[in-house]
Formats: sequence, C-alpha cells, structure tokens
Amino acid sequence: MKNIYRQIYFYDAKLEKYDKGINGFTKVENYKEEMIKMFTSLEQLEFDKVNLQQSRYLLKANNTYDFIKIDQINENCIKGKLINSDDSGLQYYEKNGNLKFLKDIITEKR
Repeated sequence: MKNIYRQIYFYDAKLEKYDKGINGFTKVENYKEEMIKMFTSLEQLEFDKVNLQQSRYLLKANNTYDFIKIDQINENCIKGKLINSDDSGLQYYEKNGNLKFLKDIITEKR
C-alpha cells in the first residue's frame, strides 16, 4: 500500500466585505460572528452532486469534488477539514459527507 501524506494548516482569518461606494473591501468589525453565521449556513447545505448550487460540493476542473466537513464551531475557533471527494480508489470512500475506509466497505460486501 502506498503512503498518503496529509498536512494540517491553521488559519487566523479576517473577514472583509465589498463596498460599492468605495469600490473596494472594508474590514468587518464583528467578523467572528459573521464567520460563525457563514460556516453554520455552509454546514446546513446538502451533499448533492446533482444540484451543485444548493450543495456542499464544489466541482473541480479534474472532475473531482471538494467539500468542507465542519467538526466544531464556537466563538474561539472553527474546526473542520477540506476534503477532496474522488471515486478513483483512494484510501477513503466518501458518500454524503461520511468517510469510511475502503477496506471496511469491501469487507462488508463479501
């Protein structure tokens, strides 16, 4: 079996809004609350590869999908994963945002 290397990144993000009046971006003062709202609404989206406009999936140019799996949202931090959904036989199998090891799926069907 080949090794798969993963990297973990930590971000401290600031949110900016587009302002038509100045034709530019301005800092959002209460960005923590706005980001919590944004990620909470993201978490409510369906896993639907047919209706991508109302889905948590993002279709990429190489015909794979990215989606965000949110683990925790609170006032101090938002924890989650950016996951690539690919049906080409990677180590994990993904369906509707749930991750399983391929070996478990194969074993269940025997």
